[in-house]
Amino acid sequence: MGKKAALLYIMALMIITMLAACDSSPPTAINEIPEVPEEIIEPEEIYIDSEQYTYKTLIWSDEFDGKELDETKWRAMIGTGESEGYPPNWGNHELQYYTKENAFIRDGKLVISIKSKRHKNMSYTSSRLTTSDLFSFTYGRVEARIKLPDCEPGIWPAFWMLPDGLPTEWAYGTWAASGEIDIMEARSRIPDEISGAAHYGGKWPNNVYSVGSFSFPDSGSISDWNVYTIEWFPDKIIWYINGLEYFRLNDWHTTGESKPKPFDQPFCLILNVAVGGTFDGGRKPSANFEEAEMLVDWVRVYQ
Repeated sequence: MGKKAALLYIMALMIITMLAACDSSPPTAINEIPEVPEEIIEPEEIYIDSEQYTYKTLIWSDEFDGKELDETKWRAMIGTGESEGYPPNWGNHELQYYTKENAFIRDGKLVISIKSKRHKNMSYTSSRLTTSDLFSFTYGRVEARIKLPDCEPGIWPAFWMLPDGLPTEWAYGTWAASGEIDIMEARSRIPDEISGAAHYGGKWPNNVYSVGSFSFPDSGSISDWNVYTIEWFPDKIIWYINGLEYFRLNDWHTTGESKPKPFDQPFCLILNVAVGGTFDGGRKPSANFEEAEMLVDWVRVYQ
């Protein structure tokens, strides 16, 4: 190697050494995958301040943590109403046939499945579960954590209460003289709104009702997990969603009687999803509807 070439080689080595000294950071791989954090943060759970409630002693619950529906707590009502002492199609022009098979446990949740499936001359199947003849109570706090199907006309999910026993056995007469308390009702096609109501007065068609509604803020929806609650007292009924009061009723009556009647007798719980019916103005699901689900995480009753 000549003197000139040797000198150029030494100068090149010196430049490379100086550049390396100026950058002490380790090399970065192309398309390097970020490290997975040690703790995955789950979405914030709904928080309910139990101090606001009067009734705090748990007397009955179902956490749906078994493999099958607990038939010591729930009874499936079958058919279109007549076998249960109701008018045809449950008196509401409903389009479903209720079966036992449409209610089941999956991953620690109760599932009520609504299907576009013709069964015994009805166009849809669903389930209606009741605690009638198994559990009833008078006054207390009732709540459930529920996720509802959304954006489909004619789908009518509900969590509600009726007097225990057959309609012919109710203390003040058939519906609605003996009362009805709707803890939650929703129209699936209106996913940002739910309602709660009480029905009372005389027997149909001389009945009346009081209703309150709640519109979800921002992007909230019935398809989220929400906690639906009432507190039922001798002189008032209060409706809550996720711990927020949105409606209260202080006055009611039944034929010839004032409060606390008819809401002074044992009531049972009901979970169901109807199809069609009067609540959504007789609407039917869309032509391409196949199936939807209502999920229930737990149901609890306090006194």
